[in-house]
Amino acid sequence: MSRVKDFYRQLSDSDRDLFAAMANGMTNSAPQEKLERLRTFHSQLKLEIDEINKRRQALGVDLNNVEAMIKDIDKFIAKEGDSLELQLFRAQMVEMAEQIKVEVAAMKPEEKLAKKHDLSRKLAMLTQRRALAQGILREIVDGGDDGKH
Repeated sequence: MSRVKDFYRQLSDSDRDLFAAMANGMTNSAPQEKLERLRTFHSQLKLEIDEINKRRQALGVDLNNVEAMIKDIDKFIAKEGDSLELQLFRAQMVEMAEQIKVEVAAMKPEEKLAKKHDLSRKLAMLTQRRALAQGILREIVDGGDDGKH
């Protein structure tokens, strides 16, 4: 931060006070309690998304099983011949596959993913802001000389 320190040193006393106030304001805009609340919310959101994705994966396995069964029914019909019972059974399997597809599509956590992304960006920005402000205060304002050589 030597260039920032050079900048600080050339400021007038009143502008140094403004600089210090700005750095304190940066720190205050990202209080540790707020960061912890955001981290907790981020963790909860991640858990919710993980649960949704687990359920979607389970449904995907069910869908694969049903679709495999439809193929087996088709092979059986081709080999052994068709019947009303087989067609009804196949129709139920096709309907079940469609219902699973609709359920999986409806469960997409789009909004939660967007919220998690926005929250991640906000957390990163606030954390960086806080670290920068603390560094400025520690290395330049509090640790800096008075600027007179």
